[in-house]
Amino acid sequence: MSIRLHIPTSIHFGIGAIDELDPYNGLILLVVSPSLPERLKLALEARLKCAGNEVLLFKKPVGEPISADINQCYSTLPKNVSAVIGIGGGSVLDFAKALALLSGSGGSILDYEFGHRQIEQALPLYLAPTTCGSGSEVTPYAVINNSNTGRKFTIGHPKLQPTQAAIDPFLLKTLPGQARLVTALDAFIHCLEAILTRADARLVEPFAESGMEIGWRVLKHAATDHPTNELLEDLARLSLFGGLSIAHSRTGLIHTLSVALAPFCHTPHGLLNAKLLPFALKHNLTGYNGKLAEIVSRCSGLPIKDDIDACQCLEDWVVGLIGFSSCELAATIHSHEAAVLERLLQDRGLPGVSHGPIDEESLTRLVWRIADAQG
Repeated sequence: MSIRLHIPTSIHFGIGAIDELDPYNGLILLVVSPSLPERLKLALEARLKCAGNEVLLFKKPVGEPISADINQCYSTLPKNVSAVIGIGGGSVLDFAKALALLSGSGGSILDYEFGHRQIEQALPLYLAPTTCGSGSEVTPYAVINNSNTGRKFTIGHPKLQPTQAAIDPFLLKTLPGQARLVTALDAFIHCLEAILTRADARLVEPFAESGMEIGWRVLKHAATDHPTNELLEDLARLSLFGGLSIAHSRTGLIHTLSVALAPFCHTPHGLLNAKLLPFALKHNLTGYNGKLAEIVSRCSGLPIKDDIDACQCLEDWVVGLIGFSSCELAATIHSHEAAVLERLLQDRGLPGVSHGPIDEESLTRLVWRIADAQG
């Protein structure tokens, strides 16, 4: 079977890239983060209007993209919107994708949770990230929270692939230092899981390995209050490589665990992934056959003996970045063990990418190991 690499999104990278967003003329829906500096929003609105566009502004509510907010916003939109621009973190970009989908295919966003409604069309998407983690600006995915059940689900379809992405490192200056670190950890884990997949990801590995090398080198500086342009460019590049990686090689056990736990804890996504990393790696350890040792050695420049040594090296590195406490994870699982396990088992694609056993008995033991951890 052949392997595929396809990047239909036009990517504009560098300081000032946001000024190169160039949607079709018409009525533009501009979806922005509520924390986006007013001067940036006004400047973009003015440029779009000068180019002959009408602009309809929507400030996404704070928090995850939840189905009730998406459906409410869609119900107020005029029928002649021609394109959607999203500027913000991953939740804003996914919110913009959901509105583009509904504007092209109709219905409620929950119609697409289990594929009950088919995606036919979506409006053209033009995205600019203000964080350095999700990679949504170059992927065909949108992650949504079901307001009724709390279930987090992913919609994936080529129609959700953005037409254009403006990756402007300058926008990362608006981000608090700790948020830069946490979102960049998510991008690092995107790269790691893309490389460690059981599927054939040879064409993705150059992106993923480059992202991991950048992350290993710069994440210790990510939370600084005075980031240099060079640091911001490195973080933006890490996020881009992470997005390109998962666009072609889906995430693995770390992210599935994170999705299962997220409704019951208040840990930011990237931080939750980082805390789950050692548990997922140890679960898969016997199947790596030296791959983990090889990649960690190349990215870190350290002598790594074997996969066990590599796993410990990664865990120590993460602890050095964020500190570590699994107490919240343990408490969450003790309270919601059945729901967490049920959500893990719903990921039907996980056995195709994960090296460890993905059956109910094995996943139950994994959940118990997390519950028993008191570090």
